[in-house]
Amino acid sequence: MYNEAPAIRENLRRLIQSLKAWGCAWELIAIDDGSSDGTAALVSAVSKDYPEVRLLSHHPNRGRGYALRQGFSAARGQTIVSTEADLTWGTDILRSLFQSVRTGETGIAIASVHMAGGRMEGVPWGRRLLSRLANRSLSAAVGRKTTAVSGMTRAYRREVLETLNLRSDDKEIHLEILVKAYARGFRSLDLPAILRWPPERNARKLSGWKLLKYAFTHLRVLVLER
Repeated sequence: MYNEAPAIRENLRRLIQSLKAWGCAWELIAIDDGSSDGTAALVSAVSKDYPEVRLLSHHPNRGRGYALRQGFSAARGQTIVSTEADLTWGTDILRSLFQSVRTGETGIAIASVHMAGGRMEGVPWGRRLLSRLANRSLSAAVGRKTTAVSGMTRAYRREVLETLNLRSDDKEIHLEILVKAYARGFRSLDLPAILRWPPERNARKLSGWKLLKYAFTHLRVLVLER
């Protein structure tokens, strides 16, 4: 989570409602990555009514990779599912990812908009094109084992994450996980998913500097891990 105060209560309610229907013990780890809008306090209030909700908070903002690594370390379950706090992927796909890992032979299940049945809604065409090109390039670099190299919404068997010495602090962690997991013989499975952006999400601009930064860090991970 990063400055999710306007919607975090409702999104936690949706997640809790979904998790209750999964038919298993669960915990919900909400990771506050240096928010400045009171997000952590809102999560703490929810956790008083639901002890299954656990808050991890750190300052300043450290990046997605750092936040995910803290969550992976704190998680106690045998199957670990990660997703964005704004729930742009919805909750139905989370259960499908969970079941694929829990009952199947794959170690990683990945939500993908770049396969039959998957799509983006409300995402500007420029971001759609950038995502498609980036994922095709990265998929080719790792051997085309997935159509969604850069996606965060995934499920993992615990044993997969425990074998990986993860170091990334930002979005390149998704690539790092796959490169290292594939090198150790683990397999992944893509599931079609729908990514829905709310109108306010389109107001967030991705600068040219950030694009260059992401391109460089992903290339660096590929070169070093190869």
